[in-house]
Amino acid sequence: MPPFIMMMADLEEAGPVDESVLTEQHLHRSSFITTEGYRGVQFIEHGRKLNQWELDHPAVLDLLRQSGFYYISRLRRLQLDQALLGALIERWRRETQTFHFRHGEMTITLQDVAVISGLRVDGAPVTGTTVYPWPDICQALLGVVPDDIRAGQIRLDWIYQQFHHLHLDAPAGLVAATARAYILYQIGCSLFPNPTGYRVHLKWLPLIADFDACGGLA
Repeated sequence: MPPFIMMMADLEEAGPVDESVLTEQHLHRSSFITTEGYRGVQFIEHGRKLNQWELDHPAVLDLLRQSGFYYISRLRRLQLDQALLGALIERWRRETQTFHFRHGEMTITLQDVAVISGLRVDGAPVTGTTVYPWPDICQALLGVVPDDIRAGQIRLDWIYQQFHHLHLDAPAGLVAATARAYILYQIGCSLFPNPTGYRVHLKWLPLIADFDACGGLA
């Protein structure tokens, strides 16, 4: 059979043969491949922003080690293969939390996360509220209040402009604030990119108030 005929046949038979486990096929993206309503996935990543902040202040790096974020701070942006990522998303099934390929199932494990990022995956669980008096939290932990807090989110560019330049003889309070700002920046750029495309939520900030406690979190 010619390749293009095989491809069309695959599209017409998208989805599992047996839906007893994959019960949400009618909601899955593969059900809409041949319809006009099908749209590609929009990717949000801030890799260029991440690469522009070259962090080399010794005292800040020490706090990153203490908090568990040192190794991931050494990772730089990689060029993403959006076609490959799009294909993987088409193969992801929420029912089993795995990618379904022709040769079987695969998934991403916590061990993968730990090996690639250096982040701890066996510590205390991350819990707490996501509602705080945000100006007060920023003043206490960053030493400055952002001029544009919307729904608990602040601009990544504001964090960079405010904290990226730190003198070697900076006081301890400013060093700690810069370390927290960088962790927040890292979270917004690579760990949990915000769908807005240019903001990060402040709900993570109270979790990095104490660097020792932060280092014990999963």
